[in-house]
Amino acid sequence: MKIPYEWQRKAIQEKTGKEFFMLNCACGLGKTFVFISIAKQYKEPKIIIAPKNITYQWKDELLSEDIPEEKIWVHEQTEQTKKKEKYLEEFVEWAKNGGEYLIIATQTFSLNVRAHKQKGVELLPQVVQLMLGLHGKNLFVILDESSWIKANSPAKTQLSSRSQMIKLLGSLVKYKAAGTGTMMSKNPMNVYDQFEFLKPNFWAVNRNEFFLN
Repeated sequence: MKIPYEWQRKAIQEKTGKEFFMLNCACGLGKTFVFISIAKQYKEPKIIIAPKNITYQWKDELLSEDIPEEKIWVHEQTEQTKKKEKYLEEFVEWAKNGGEYLIIATQTFSLNVRAHKQKGVELLPQVVQLMLGLHGKNLFVILDESSWIKANSPAKTQLSSRSQMIKLLGSLVKYKAAGTGTMMSKNPMNVYDQFEFLKPNFWAVNRNEFFLN
């Protein structure tokens, strides 16, 4: 296990126990370690959303912090497609028997969503639906590289399908955290949408009013 630096220790102390928080720090400063140190203080199962290329880095970091491997599930959409019911049965068995950390790729939240006008719970990834069914609101969602939540139109007035689904998940759980190295990557709307994930109606105005102002 790592020993936290002073700034990491301060962040862990300040953010542990909160219902939602944002963690902004540059690449290489140990954001994942801080996330894990905080998450370990919560008894609720965790859903970790991260870009696909770093999902297994998350697993490695969890293992390095003495999280038992049997408590970790890295969702593989291709495996679910191949195994279908068997994959989901194995997942439910894992979740019912102490499974604590579900790691899922951000990209998974956009699958089969665009064709539907209404973005409901039934369009969330099936493993996420199962976690909600088993635990209700008693989940802790960590959104890594949260600047991936963004609009899909030049006017920045319409969230992408993926972002809508992640925001929906945020509205359904008790605890949420988001983190990125560049909070406002291209447009001020990035800031608006990340805080709307953390706390619905965080802002006093809607997206259009925020954009126009």
